[in-house]
Amino acid sequence: MPRILSAALALSLHGCALFDLAAIGRSFPPHEGTFVTSVGDAVTITRDDLSVPHVRAATEADAWHGLGFVHGQDRFHQADLLRTLAWGRAATWFGEDAADLDAFVQAMGMRAHAEALFARASPETRAMLEAYAAGMNAGLATLRTDPIEYRLLDVSPAPWEPVDSYAVLFMMSWDLSENLSHELAAWILRDALSAEEIGRLFAFTDRVPAVDPWWDGLRGVEAGAFTASFEAFSGTFGGRPDSAEASNNWVVGGERTASGRPILANDPHLLQGVPPLWYFADVAAGDLHVAGATLPGLPGFPIGHNGRVAWGLTNVMADVLDVVVLEHDGDRYTLGGETRPFDEVTLSIDVGGGETVRRTVVRTDVGPLITEREGTHVLALRWHAVEVEDGSLDVLRAFASAADVSAALAVADTPMIVAQHIALADTAGDYAVQGFGSVPRRRAHTGRVPYPGSDADHGWDGWLPRLPGVRAPSEGFVISANTRHPWDRPATGGEPVDVEAISTSWVPSHRYDRIVELLQDAQGVTPADVARQQTDVLDVSARALVPALLDGVRASGEAAVCQEALSDWDFRWTPDSRGAAVWAVASEHLLRRAVRDTHGEGVATTYLSAINPSRSLLYGDLDAYLDDRPAQMGRALADACAELRETLGPKPEDWTWGARHPLRLQHRFAAGRKLLNRWNLPEVPFGGAGTTVAAAGYGWGPGERPVGGMASLRLVVPLDDPGAATLVQPGGQSGHPRHPDVDTHFDAFVDGQTLPLRFHDDDVAAHAVAVIALEPE
Repeated sequence: MPRILSAALALSLHGCALFDLAAIGRSFPPHEGTFVTSVGDAVTITRDDLSVPHVRAATEADAWHGLGFVHGQDRFHQADLLRTLAWGRAATWFGEDAADLDAFVQAMGMRAHAEALFARASPETRAMLEAYAAGMNAGLATLRTDPIEYRLLDVSPAPWEPVDSYAVLFMMSWDLSENLSHELAAWILRDALSAEEIGRLFAFTDRVPAVDPWWDGLRGVEAGAFTASFEAFSGTFGGRPDSAEASNNWVVGGERTASGRPILANDPHLLQGVPPLWYFADVAAGDLHVAGATLPGLPGFPIGHNGRVAWGLTNVMADVLDVVVLEHDGDRYTLGGETRPFDEVTLSIDVGGGETVRRTVVRTDVGPLITEREGTHVLALRWHAVEVEDGSLDVLRAFASAADVSAALAVADTPMIVAQHIALADTAGDYAVQGFGSVPRRRAHTGRVPYPGSDADHGWDGWLPRLPGVRAPSEGFVISANTRHPWDRPATGGEPVDVEAISTSWVPSHRYDRIVELLQDAQGVTPADVARQQTDVLDVSARALVPALLDGVRASGEAAVCQEALSDWDFRWTPDSRGAAVWAVASEHLLRRAVRDTHGEGVATTYLSAINPSRSLLYGDLDAYLDDRPAQMGRALADACAELRETLGPKPEDWTWGARHPLRLQHRFAAGRKLLNRWNLPEVPFGGAGTTVAAAGYGWGPGERPVGGMASLRLVVPLDDPGAATLVQPGGQSGHPRHPDVDTHFDAFVDGQTLPLRFHDDDVAAHAVAVIALEPE
């Protein structure tokens, strides 16, 4: 997950680095030949002209072995980085600077929980993980030398173990978690902001519950500073304000399509780099045949189709984290009315080269401390992922074999640490969007701010019942775009759910409203129509906000240039748009001034660090901060023109969104290092924003606003012929820097085009470029 790499981890280029860089191709994997592995029977892996592998096996176990084999060949290091971070072993790669990070991660207990999950997994899931792990190691073994990243770090890859796949699930769960930055900001600002003020600043949609009434009393407690280990953790795993808002999926029902069968679309929004998040594949064995997007390190297909059913995902925006405030006396703390001893543990952290350093962490029964034991209270971090009896792999196996939508929905109650809204459609014409995943049931708090865990009335009480869903509604389409709008109805096949109990951080309806516009009058829809809808850059929220904000403004001088550009804007975030560039800059200045003028510079800085441009006060109660709207908007336009002139030059015709908003996909080791610049993909001006269907988020601050969160892939599946599905991503299949397959999809993605996801054997054979045979030992 790209978000977990938000802080720069030091890279030491050893004395052999120049030699290694010159010999980078030595670690490129062979894509042809015969290899002896632990398969039960022969397996064939055919790569097509997009370097997508098509695995053909006799048994399901051998199919997962084949998937692991290609992951091990092409993306082992990508998966290994997630494993290294999740298991608290970053210092073995990055040295003592990562020891505090490792200490906090180990205190969270992900590895121990993963081992317990694997021990209790079904025989089928254990067999899946074991076959996949063996394939990963066999694929890595085909490389003549370790991937270049290991050589630069002077470390060697350890064998992949079956339990290691849970690391990918934990990292995905953390990456998609919501609200922690808001809770921490509330705590940091507790001296400055009342419950009412916190509630207003962090309410981005309507019907958000008020901040808990006891918050004003809790604001006054004494607590220590954040611990060094938590500071290291939050600096590496914390959220970024340039992340886009987490994804679109929708299904157009057969009554609206040209074929009379549904069309499914999915484009999950995540931070991207080189290599991209996803790896495309197609595996078949007996009755199993599934194609789509996989995550290196994990068997199964979170996104894809099996020839009968298609599925895609978006984030539920579930609040699965809480900051817990606990009374303490130094040695003991009070939880739920009971006094308990702290669990203080001294850890030996491996920093490589046979050396270790010691770090002390303090744990409670709800999670590790994040503040020092000073004052009257401490804070602990509670995360559902180390408590849920996760069955995500069972769900992936069920999707791969599902005969229809009903069969897929039958596993919707399975506990999962990654909460997702899954869009489903089948060849018979049925379709749905359904929530999957486990969300804490809070007893007496909303989750908007840290809660008083010492009080017996507060805490978690298991998990919410089945999440909401919508199945084949009268509108003729279903949409999930991270908003609450579709879910104000009883859950499909279950009892009604309080939507606010799932999340208080729903995304404003920018993308949802635009997709409704595109579909509400649509008839005879084709897959090409849906693919175009995925690249739509019209901003319906700006269309509603900008005219009202400009009303009464009489800008003069240079500011009049920005007012004119904004007045003439068609509300499309195209790369050549001046209006989009002006709005991006002016809206930030307006918001920053409004918060600063009311609460001061410190509050404004902290606030903007905790939110992003597509989820802010701009879409909440902004009027409460605008006592003279025309004057304040005029000043924002003047500020915007000054900034655009400073960053893009004196000519207004050069003030375009693409010039401010480059797509800059970089390898995690190459960012800022000229020696490794060729590891990155070409930089291009890019359209879209976090508020458009074609999401391309950006962050606050002066200067460039490079693309942050964005569509990590674009999938379209026509259910009259799932074999005609298309799938494209912002990068390529290979994870090896400078490999020819590192950019196989990049040009098509940037141009708004799509590429075939080949499924039928005759299509695969017609476009085959390389074949590997795996033979039994």
